[in-house]
Amino acid sequence: MKIILTSESSINGDLENISAKRDILISKKIALEIKPHDVGKVYNKAAEEFENIIFQSKNAVIHSNGIHNSLAKNENAKMYCLGKYTKIELQKYFVNEVIHPIYNYSSENLLSIIEDTGIKSKSYLIIKGSGGRDLLEKEIGRQGGVVKVACMYERVTRKDFLKEQDLLENKNNYLVVSSKTALKSLLDRIKRFELEYKIIIVIPNERIFEGSDNSLISDIMVIPNDSNAKEYIKLIEEHNGK
Repeated sequence: MKIILTSESSINGDLENISAKRDILISKKIALEIKPHDVGKVYNKAAEEFENIIFQSKNAVIHSNGIHNSLAKNENAKMYCLGKYTKIELQKYFVNEVIHPIYNYSSENLLSIIEDTGIKSKSYLIIKGSGGRDLLEKEIGRQGGVVKVACMYERVTRKDFLKEQDLLENKNNYLVVSSKTALKSLLDRIKRFELEYKIIIVIPNERIFEGSDNSLISDIMVIPNDSNAKEYIKLIEEHNGK
């Protein structure tokens, strides 16, 4: 079998290290390139004054560096994110309280936490990438929150990021994908291959594959994105042994 990492992730390094120790083939073929937006001072006032700041990804933290100084002035704001790795990134820059779901990192679970605090009339700055999920902004706005969305970057498909020679013939190829955008780019590449391969898509939740063409792949595995690298490898090895 072979594992191919198509999305940047905080556990990629651990996955590579564990795979090397177990003689598992693994490689990185990252589907998307991040292009930061130059937003100038558009969001500085909201960053300094809004009561709640929501980061929808680790990239949202990294590529919002243009407003970090303004955010740092807003020490009383609550900061929200989807998971522990984004929280670790936030704590490099800010002293604010950071809140995230303990298990099953998702916008749905984060929204549930926010709803428990009461949304109506409170202000929310949502920091994300262009084309990122809009569940939070829609639901918070629907429930009476004041919402401002700051798109700090966009994701662009890397040309020829995956080639046929990257895949094994007659063996399982496990392609780890973390977003719907990366999955679309991946399936577009697979369509162009001349041969058929045993491709298993590994995703953090079923939503990512909704509406996609499953005729191009052999199987789908769902591994929640709060899993660690050892759990990933264990589940993939078990699947490969079936």
